[in-house]
Amino acid sequence: MEIKINKNEKYVVTKFIVEHTHDLVPASSSHILRSQRKIQPLQAGLINQMHSAGLKPSQIFSYMATEARRSQHLNFIEADCNNFIMRKRAEFLKKGDAKCLLEYFKQKQIGDKSFFYAIRTNSENEICGCFFCDGKSRRDYVLFGDVICFDTTFKTNNYNMVCAPIVGVNNHGQSVLFGCGLLDGETTEACMTTSQRSESINKFLNFFFKIKLIRREFVVQYDKVVVDRREKKRFVETVTTQTKRNLFCVWNVEDKASKFYTKKIFHYFQDELKKLVDWRLEFEKDDGKIRKYKVVKLLTRNLKTR
Repeated sequence: MEIKINKNEKYVVTKFIVEHTHDLVPASSSHILRSQRKIQPLQAGLINQMHSAGLKPSQIFSYMATEARRSQHLNFIEADCNNFIMRKRAEFLKKGDAKCLLEYFKQKQIGDKSFFYAIRTNSENEICGCFFCDGKSRRDYVLFGDVICFDTTFKTNNYNMVCAPIVGVNNHGQSVLFGCGLLDGETTEACMTTSQRSESINKFLNFFFKIKLIRREFVVQYDKVVVDRREKKRFVETVTTQTKRNLFCVWNVEDKASKFYTKKIFHYFQDELKKLVDWRLEFEKDDGKIRKYKVVKLLTRNLKTR
């Protein structure tokens, strides 16, 4: 079909070939037409937030379609959502993953003066390892860093680098993250093998890292892991301060411990105290110089808390 403007400045059809035309798209399918599809700025912001939270593109589109009450009511299709997310990743790759990672670390230092990072490069100036931790992790290390576990068995990025979290145990008996490293294969050959504590952390990390990530995405996702762990600690601390311990004896030491220890650790203490209460000292003899006692186990009984 050809259209021209005539002398009266009106559009007129000058040529029309029936064989080259097709039926109009029904209203129910108009949202599929490219001309009708565009992700609006507010929608783009929501997609970015949900993707940063770890949702897959299909989950993001499903949620937004549900909010719109049907996918036909959205102004884009699932392929547009996928392409939008891929373009964001392509922007990182075009700019350079290493450069984006460095910019992210520097931005973190602006908001947290105690944030620390170190990057190691090879002879070709490529990143072959990095370590990072924020101020809170450094303070936690001062408090709970008596025993740490360093594990290099968790691999989750596009460069075949392994995630090496430094793990400790806080005053609630929970695993706490002191920092994290990304190491190449050569570095990890001499590192420690996994432990029960690390296996627990690895299982937890698997929940957040379900896809292969570029380095910058990995670090951002790791921050979410740290936030989640700290929220769990905050919950336990609230429960600890708002609940009263059940005591099973009148010994002052148990009452003192209930006020000093966190809930989980106090239960460990109480279990050991119950074993102690099952024993008593029994006088045996006194020769004038030495008084001798023997430890006697009491009859088995069920110790109940009060």
